[in-house]
Amino acid sequence: MSGWLPDPQDSPEFWCGFIRSFKFSWNSSSILWFITPFRIITGFVYYDTGGDNPDFHRRLARYSEFCQPLDHATFNIGSASQLLAVVNHDNSASVLKALRSKLTGYSVIRSTSPLDGKSTWIEVFASGVSKSQCAAWLADRLNIDKELILAVGNDYNDLDLLEWAKTAFLVDNAPDMLKNRFVTVASHDHGGVSEAIHLWLADVTRHRNKR
Repeated sequence: MSGWLPDPQDSPEFWCGFIRSFKFSWNSSSILWFITPFRIITGFVYYDTGGDNPDFHRRLARYSEFCQPLDHATFNIGSASQLLAVVNHDNSASVLKALRSKLTGYSVIRSTSPLDGKSTWIEVFASGVSKSQCAAWLADRLNIDKELILAVGNDYNDLDLLEWAKTAFLVDNAPDMLKNRFVTVASHDHGGVSEAIHLWLADVTRHRNKR
């Protein structure tokens, strides 16, 4: 299989079975994505556990022409690049804990829904797939000193990158739970990234002038 989910348990049949067997412990809905490599969206199948989940159904409505129910999918599922669970905020912590316990050989990453800004999206990738691993690979390939790397984040899925980078900033619209861990700049709508770059450049210049 050529997707991001690793062998040997990365077949569509495995993930379909996983969704069905795990549904009873989720008071929420989940989406199972199957995306052909090198395409943005070619279609996905989904499984609805029946819970009240407006964010989940909003996504189905937005991409209705690209999706089919898991139990009635008529197209060839093909390579799986991602498993995504859309979870109500109230029970996201318990679902995240359960998923990480069940999928110890995978990278299970939490993020906030970009649709309603409240629901939790839990993404499952192959082990080692993360923003920090990608940044480390790029730094090595481009021969960039880690001491000169700046990271700016706005959500939980940026956490590993923020912890990895030498210098890290969090925009003001990030979850409050993260704000006590990193220096906060303005929100992304009010120049937070440019503020972070300005502070970073000033710090780099100051250290170089001391040499």
